[in-house]
Amino acid sequence: MKISYKVLTGEHSEQYRALRLQSLKLYPEAFCAVYAEQVQLEKLYFQQLMEDDVQEHFMFGAFDDQQLVGLCGLITNTQRLLKAAEIIQMYINKDYRRLGIGLALISQVLDTVKARKLTDIVLLEVLKDNSSAYEAYLKAGFRVNEKLSDPEISWIMEIKV
Repeated sequence: MKISYKVLTGEHSEQYRALRLQSLKLYPEAFCAVYAEQVQLEKLYFQQLMEDDVQEHFMFGAFDDQQLVGLCGLITNTQRLLKAAEIIQMYINKDYRRLGIGLALISQVLDTVKARKLTDIVLLEVLKDNSSAYEAYLKAGFRVNEKLSDPEISWIMEIKV
């Protein structure tokens, strides 16, 4: 198995939709979006961004041959901090977990943020019950932002790029 990584474009739109909906259906507690609502939409948020080739928001995909097996998105100018970007929709198909794909996706996203000079700070939110994700983000260099976190619900983590 050789995993490759790339920014998703309009040609990946339907594969993205299928994997995103899978993530919402299997792990509703991990995401803010609701499967029952999203499945009704003609286009998901990032599907439209991909098709419009928006550069300041992007979604990376991990591929096993031609099959999309992982996602990691980035949006800029988040509400939490105006000069920051936020990692969203991080998801790895369960058959591909614990292979380093998540860390590789994060690395790809952070490298792209640097190359495009989008921001100096990248944030993400991880639910307190998701200890494996929390540990992976620490390993990637993220640190908890105590001011923005509500430790009873989730941690807001950040990294300077």
